[in-house]
Amino acid sequence: MRGDKCEAARTLWIYACKARKRDEKKDIPPFYEKLIRKVKAPVMIDTTDATAIELALTYCQGKAILNSIIWKMAKKVRARGSIAHEFGAAVVVGCIDEDKLQAQAFTRERKLAIAQRSFKLLTEKYGPEVGGHHFRSAGFSVCDGR
Repeated sequence: MRGDKCEAARTLWIYACKARKRDEKKDIPPFYEKLIRKVKAPVMIDTTDATAIELALTYCQGKAILNSIIWKMAKKVRARGSIAHEFGAAVVVGCIDEDKLQAQAFTRERKLAIAQRSFKLLTEKYGPEVGGHHFRSAGFSVCDGR
């Protein structure tokens, strides 16, 4: 039994945002009601809708993860920090800010500066008891469709 558990998923990443133009908030209750009965791994909620995040978190057992917050949308950083604090969720922070010339941080120095800024806000405003902070410094995959 223990061996089986070690081979299982560590986190289940749920992305339902704008899937086939469906109403995400309507889909969350029936989906998450089934999900929590079948999956024991932590859930990573990936959506841009704060109401949908809160709704999904009401179904999560144990620690959930919010993916992701970026400074490009500063108001959402604060809103998601507040939601994470309320539900004890962890937060994935992307190293992207509101810089119009280079929002995606490529250098070590810029990545660190954005991560420090995010960490300061999340810990000073919402406290270290927020579920945890994970900083994603990697860029996005690029594909030409071939």
